[in-house]
Parts: sequence; structure tokens; C-alpha cells
Amino acid sequence: MNAIATLTNLDGEEYLGKLIDYALHLLIDCQELNSITKEKFEIMNLCDSELHDKTLIESALKQIQDSNLQTNMKKESKAYSYKEQLAEMELRKELEQSKGGNSKKKSEEVSYSLAEIRSKMSKKQQEQLDLQIAKEKAIRENMKKLESIVRKSTKILCKVIESNFEEAKVHFSLIFSTLTNYVRSPLCVSFVLQVFEQTAKILNEQNKNSSNYLYSFNFLKSIVVCFIRLSKVVFTFDSCWLQESLEASCNRLNKILKNQVEIGIKNDEIDISICS
Repeated sequence: MNAIATLTNLDGEEYLGKLIDYALHLLIDCQELNSITKEKFEIMNLCDSELHDKTLIESALKQIQDSNLQTNMKKESKAYSYKEQLAEMELRKELEQSKGGNSKKKSEEVSYSLAEIRSKMSKKQQEQLDLQIAKEKAIRENMKKLESIVRKSTKILCKVIESNFEEAKVHFSLIFSTLTNYVRSPLCVSFVLQVFEQTAKILNEQNKNSSNYLYSFNFLKSIVVCFIRLSKVVFTFDSCWLQESLEASCNRLNKILKNQVEIGIKNDEIDISICS
């Protein structure tokens, strides 16, 4: 990244455009980025010892729990028949579910490791579990590779913008129109946000003496937050950015943008290349 900063400062006209094109094509050439699902993103963030699809585990746990309950029942008791005990066991299950038995079930799942559950499965269940583990591992490895591509691309863009903001402005239309294609991706959104924030930070610093609200970091960040919220992607903002409803926030920002742009252009306070 230091080399990128040096090149863009020494001869921005020669290298800056090429670096931007290279960074953007890392994303454009990776077609898989457009088909990343919430499920794949969640799998990527799990450890190898965890499974996203817990269907097989839940089925095995139910069998283990039922087996343990039946083993503890006194089949030979004359005063308390096996049939009566089965009926009581079913009744207890229903009562647990009505009182939040799901939370109890989750706590019981935690008490067993994946290896322990596997050891209690049938051979067929073990084969199915191994296939699921291998499938999710392959997804996780591929997602990590995609993440490294997105990280590399956005790091280059951030460094170029930071190092030579004035010449980078010429390419803003291309940069941001390309990046907006990846905002809906749960994998890409946090990295894309870094590029937007880097730009907003520099704009704010360069115009700290300006009275125009469009250059304030809060306004610029609010625009980005609204854009990401509109995309309905899975992303967690600090609560302070979510206190206002999305509709109210969009309406407020649109009014500010319209008024301030008119004032800024009239007073020659706004760089039209930024607005475009």
C-alpha cells in the first residue's frame, strides 16, 4: 500500500487511473460476488467445528434425549406401567414447549460437541453429517477467497483516494457507480462502506471551514447509511444511526441536499465534479 501511495503522488496522471481500473476489475471480473447469499456469509463466519445447517444435529439430539428418557423408565413397575410413563414423557415435552422449551433445547445442544454427537449417530447419519461438514467447509474456504479479493480492491481504492484526492475526483463517478453494484452483498457491504467513509472523511477535512452542510461528515455518512439501509442487506450499524425511521431519514436528507446544492452552486461553494 505504501508503493501505491508513492506512485499516485509521484505521477498520478500515469498511475492513478490504472490502479483504479485494476481495483475495480478485481470486483467486476469476480462474477461470484453477485450471487453471495446470507446463508453463505453466515457459514463463512462460523468455525470449522460449527454447522450452519443443524437439521442432522437436532435430529440426532432428539434421538439421544428420547433414548435417555426411555432408558431411565422403569418398565417393570406394576404401579406405574410403561405405557403410562410414555404418556407422561410426552406431556412433559408439551409443557416444556409451551413454557419456552426451545431455549432449553438450545442449551442442551451446547452441552454436546460435534464429535460427541457424531459418535452417537448411526453409520448412515455419520456419512450424512460428514458430507454436510465438507460442504460447508468448501463454502467457507471459497468465501474467504472472495473476501480477500474484495478487501484487496477496496484497500487500493482507499489508498488512492487518500494519497491523491484531487486527481481521484475525476474517477469518482466510475468508482462509486461500480461499488454501488456490491452494496447488496453481505460480504462486500462493509468494505464498500470503508471507501465511502474514506472519501467523506477527506471531503470533510478539506472543507472544514465551509458553512455548507453537505461537506459535514454526519451528512455524508447519513447518505451512505440510508443507501445501505435501502438495499436491505444484512448489516449492523451503531444504534445512533438507526434512531430515525428510514423513510423519515430519506425525506430529510433529500430536502437538505436540494436546498444546500442550490445555495452552494449559487455561491460557487460546491465542486460540481463531486456532486456528479
